[in-house]
Formats: sequence, structure tokens, C-alpha cells
Amino acid sequence: MKIRKFLTLSVISLASIVSMSSCEDKLDLYSGCKAGVFIQQLNSYDVYGNPISFKKGQSFTFADYDERTQNYTLKFEVKLSGNITDKDRPFVLKVVADSTTAVEGRDYDISMNDYMIKAGEAAATIKVKLLRNPSLLQKMVRVYFRLEPNEHFELPIGDYKNSSGWNVAGPIYSAHDYYIEFGERYTQPSYWSFGTSWYGAFSVAKYLELNKVMGWTVNDWSNAGSTGAKIGYGRLEYASAALQKHLQKLADAGTPLIDDDGKSYVQLAGSYLVDYSAYNK
Repeated sequence: MKIRKFLTLSVISLASIVSMSSCEDKLDLYSGCKAGVFIQQLNSYDVYGNPISFKKGQSFTFADYDERTQNYTLKFEVKLSGNITDKDRPFVLKVVADSTTAVEGRDYDISMNDYMIKAGEAAATIKVKLLRNPSLLQKMVRVYFRLEPNEHFELPIGDYKNSSGWNVAGPIYSAHDYYIEFGERYTQPSYWSFGTSWYGAFSVAKYLELNKVMGWTVNDWSNAGSTGAKIGYGRLEYASAALQKHLQKLADAGTPLIDDDGKSYVQLAGSYLVDYSAYNK
């Protein structure tokens, strides 16, 4: 019968102390009881700085950043359970293919990692560089990591309770697994409806191009209509005129802007229609 292992921070600390005390009298620093590795990423503290919750993964969207941000690096830690040594020790962290939808090299890069608990250290930072590309506009993708044992490290900690203490209720998370989910999802801002008579129905392609022309951001749309905001009702028609001029220039140059469906052209409304007649012959 398999016994599941649960822990909080206090249990992890106790496991480390027991591991060290039971071996240090018999063996030298490096060849002592085999140490372990685990993942327990901190999520929040209480007012006194004590951990109260953890997370089993992270989410990120490029929608919060303008087009100048073409990559973004997220980090998490692989932690040591057991003795700190005076030598570097590699560990095994693999991408789980069945649970991963992101494509390495296109969506993310992890080549900068050495997967090593270095001498004198009790943790290793894993860096995941997210790569902005058009495929992220269509869906959120995920890269899923899992620790595996090797000659240097076991996996003594199976699961842990996401809570501030053993007597506090919380969901059970794996201490072996961690995921990063990311994309570039956009949704129609509530203030968009005030300008539909000029720039028409919402589409991601139209929204991004309008922001590019006007220098607007996601945050600007969130604050639209408030005092001092970049986006207000009086600016919407002017923005439509600027976007129409921009789209017409693209069309006349033979490079019309394609809409979200991949085949139609981005079109505005009312008196700001873009002339695509040259493409309808």
C-alpha cells in the first residue's frame, strides 16, 4: 500500500534536520544520506512575513505589455531537502510532453539552465523565457515540468498541503511538478462599445492596430473614461480617423491588414470605411 507524503514548511525543515543528524556521524559531507529535491513555490505571506500559501504553477499574458516586449522570463525554484555540500550536484527536471502544449524554441526557451544545486546552496532557480509570437494570440499554452530522481537526489517529498500549517485546511499539491501557462489573450474592453459606430465590431487585430496607431495600452483601456485618462469619448472618433488613414495606406501599398479569421481585411464602420475594392476584383 502506497503511503502519500504530505508536508508544510515545518515538516520540510524537520526532514532536513533528521536527515543530517542521522548521517553526519557516519559519513563525510558529500557521501552522506542521499539528499532530495522538491518544488514548493511561495505565493503569499501574512503581515509578519510568514508563508501562508503556495502555488502549483504560474500564468502570464503578453496582453499586459506593448509590442516592445518580445520575451519575458519567469522563474521558480527547485529546493534542497537534506544536507548542503561543498560540491555541485545535478538534478533532473524534465518537460512532460503529454501535459505540455507549448513548443520549445517557438514559445519558450529553457536552454540557459544548468539544473544544478551548486556547492554551498540549498536551491536552484529555473528560468523560463517566454517568447512572444502570433500563435499565442489564438490560445493559452503550457509547459509542464517534473522532477525525477538521479544518483544525487531522491524525491522524498511527494505532496504538500497548500496552507499555513498542518492544522489548517488546504488543497494538496505535488512537490514534483510545476507548470507555466502563458499566451496573449485579449478581450473586448467595456469602453470599446462607445466607439463602435466609427470603428465597428471588436477584433484582436483591429484592437492591436488601433493601440499601435494611438500609443494606447491595455491599462489605458482599463482606465478609459476616467479623469485624465488617455482614452475618452471625445478621442474615439479622432482615433477612428487616424486608424482609417493608416489602414488605407496599408491597403494602397498592397499590404492590407488581415483580420482575426485569417482571410478578411480589418474594416471600420460608418464614414470611416477602408476602401478594399482593389482586392474584390
